[in-house]
Amino acid sequence: MSIQMKKVWMILCLLCVLSLGNAALAESFSIRDANGQKLTPEWDAVYVLGSGEYTVSGESNTAQIVIREQSNVRLILDSVKIDLSKNSDWWQSPISVFWDAELTLVLADHSSNTLKASNGPIMDWYQERGSGNAAISNDGKGLSIQCESASGKGHQCTEACGSLLAVGGYSAAGIGGSSGQAGHDITINGGRITAKGCATPQRYGSVEFSGAGIGSGYGAQAYNIVINGGIVDAQAQMDGAGIGAAGEFSEYRIGAAEDIIINGGVVTARGGAFAAGIGGGGFHGPASRIAINGGTVTAIGGEKAAGIGGGQDGSGSDIQISGGTVTAVSSYAGAGIGGGYNGTAQNIVISGGQVTAIGGIMEDISNDPGTDGEGIGRGGYLGHHAAYVKAPSGIFVAPGNGKETTVLAGSNENNAAELQSSPFDSKTDITGLISYSRCVLVGPQKLLQEKGNVVLGEAELSQQKPVQVPTLILPEDASGTANGVLTFTEVSVDTDNTMIFNVHWVDEAGNEIPLPAGSKLCFPYPDGMDRNSAGGYQITIVHTLKNGKTETYFSQNGEIEFLKQGMCIEVTSFSPFEITWEEQPMIDLPQTGDDTHMMIWLALILISSAMLLHFRIVRKQRN
Repeated sequence: MSIQMKKVWMILCLLCVLSLGNAALAESFSIRDANGQKLTPEWDAVYVLGSGEYTVSGESNTAQIVIREQSNVRLILDSVKIDLSKNSDWWQSPISVFWDAELTLVLADHSSNTLKASNGPIMDWYQERGSGNAAISNDGKGLSIQCESASGKGHQCTEACGSLLAVGGYSAAGIGGSSGQAGHDITINGGRITAKGCATPQRYGSVEFSGAGIGSGYGAQAYNIVINGGIVDAQAQMDGAGIGAAGEFSEYRIGAAEDIIINGGVVTARGGAFAAGIGGGGFHGPASRIAINGGTVTAIGGEKAAGIGGGQDGSGSDIQISGGTVTAVSSYAGAGIGGGYNGTAQNIVISGGQVTAIGGIMEDISNDPGTDGEGIGRGGYLGHHAAYVKAPSGIFVAPGNGKETTVLAGSNENNAAELQSSPFDSKTDITGLISYSRCVLVGPQKLLQEKGNVVLGEAELSQQKPVQVPTLILPEDASGTANGVLTFTEVSVDTDNTMIFNVHWVDEAGNEIPLPAGSKLCFPYPDGMDRNSAGGYQITIVHTLKNGKTETYFSQNGEIEFLKQGMCIEVTSFSPFEITWEEQPMIDLPQTGDDTHMMIWLALILISSAMLLHFRIVRKQRN
């Protein structure tokens, strides 16, 4: 055989080996059902799964897993790598959850798993926005992720727990929404998880318009995200929150985030420029109803965004921290906890845990003085914008019964000022200090709480004098549960027409007692008001729940009952109650010396009399 022929055979053999190697690699990816049966794709490399349990393993650059509509699937990842990042086709996610489907994603112990979505084509001629997909795209009823050994809330992961790296395509979230899609109904119970939202590269070498790490894709809202345990690292680039929403250049709340709850685990969330660590996306992205009840949480907001709260120009409201170790930092000009740059804050309640909130220092960029972001409260703003930024409200630290709380808050970590009393509200104690770049430190302490009253039924209440303290009315058949102690702390505020009570019902050991159905809570009337005069006021009672949400009662809607003893509302749980009141505007009745008003009233009386006479004549004629 000639040398030339030998070279040809060698090349052919090499191609054969490479072909076999590629085939073996393609065949290394497999999905098996609960019986061990290997599945085949429905078309190309797309696997469509109905209800049941499946195990995935191996590597692929083309495979896509689709959870069929209205299915309930348990999917175990056991050393899986699906990398679609080289693909520019539309709508390619390694895992997609379709409408009304539910997926429980389990990371096998000791396994390392990687999911990377396709980037999709660039949408605009000037390379502004991508159309990539999330690594795990959830359009369904619910997506939950856990390690194999997760047992419940607060699961502590070790090196034995399975890991997951989820990387979204251009403008898409790592876990949640693809570009332009919401991120919702996501629960993480365990696992070592890293989720990265990806931004679109621009012509000039910068990046724009990212998705969130966990949450929405670019230009969409995020809601119903819960983390109960695990080790979670969520990262985003331009406009994307670490956990939450990804905004766009718009004033229409497109990057809003709502209902984010962290109950445990070790959670780190880093927002891109203009987006919060946990909360709203860039440019006008507000955040509301964020609750942290435990775990170790670090939230770092990007430029002009809060650590926990709003993105740039976005507010942070209804944020509650009741436990855990929480660090919230703005990189530049946002609040630690609260609003982004030029954004305000309302209803921030810290009732437990160790909380550090550091606002972002803001450099002066004009002749007007700049203002740093507050530790807890507003984001920074230029002096000439001050008139447009509402003062924060409803911000106070009120540790629950027997709890110890440490709060360090400020626009920098130096010059801490220690307060000796708590609870306090922002207007008198926090804002005045933080606005001048000083910190507020509340050391560990237990509050001296006063006792309220507990009565059985309204018949027993009727025998009481007007109450001077919060009073719990239990149903008459709840006598067996009436052994608890009602405690309360009245929060001192310097605003007129406002009272705040932090109320708890506990047993002898200090544990909260569940309230029976039909329970009511009565508050004392403000000075100068009683049952007879209460109707002349618009009265509002706002109840902040433990999950960060609020319930609001309005007197004009009949939701507040005025008894001789006090103002009463139906309740199912306790915690802070904020009561505000404002006098009703008086009706301008005609005065005897005002001929114009008198003539109008006489004319109305004559018209109504004529109409009444007309109807009587018509009725008589018909009869």
